[in-house]
Amino acid sequence: MPIEAANQYLPQSNRMVDAFDLVIKQHFTIGKTLEDIRKASMEKIAQAAADFFTAGVAYLANRGHDSYIQEVGTTTWWAVNQQRVLPALTDDMIAAAIHLGVPPQLASTYSSNDGPYVLFLGNRHGIELIEAAYVLLPPQFVVKAQVKPVEALATMAWIGSQVRDMVNGRVLLDQQNINRRARATESHFLLRVIEENPDIELADMHKRTLKLFPKGINSLPTGVWYKGNIGAETTAPENN
Repeated sequence: MPIEAANQYLPQSNRMVDAFDLVIKQHFTIGKTLEDIRKASMEKIAQAAADFFTAGVAYLANRGHDSYIQEVGTTTWWAVNQQRVLPALTDDMIAAAIHLGVPPQLASTYSSNDGPYVLFLGNRHGIELIEAAYVLLPPQFVVKAQVKPVEALATMAWIGSQVRDMVNGRVLLDQQNINRRARATESHFLLRVIEENPDIELADMHKRTLKLFPKGINSLPTGVWYKGNIGAETTAPENN
């Protein structure tokens, strides 16, 4: 079922290349290049990044091409609204991770500031441990959402898969498969991108993901994918 509140972030056009159009119009003064964006105040950049992030979640939830992608979006929307997922703008991924409690030696492995990163945390409420996540968003994400929207949406699918794993209690129980599912979910979305835009030239990182997971989520062995608590799918989805 579509999330009514999510529609306010989506344009009338159903084309995925137009997914961020309303947010682009709202933040048109911020510019479309990294140089222009960095001239804006951190407050403006942070608000733009949050709105682009929300629009990406809204697209997956309400306009995802199959039940699996829709569930990824719906679960992420729920987690954001429950404040179990907090998008945070940063121009220094390593420093942000250390600030959030990641040991410096581990944080130093976050080698790229070009793309988002999902960082899981545990908050204890009495005897109950509540998992939460920070999504670290660099200014480059604001650029990509405007100039390469389908790649930004693929990145949102990658993020959403990890959020879905957290909501479904997989961070501690099935940690070894979190990245595999995320990349397979990204590929699952990209397969539809290629179907609708056969001449599109994707970045090398996305090409590698497609090569590793040529059937999207169905590339994973039985048992690695699972039915979610919020979604309603009962079998691994097929791309149509």
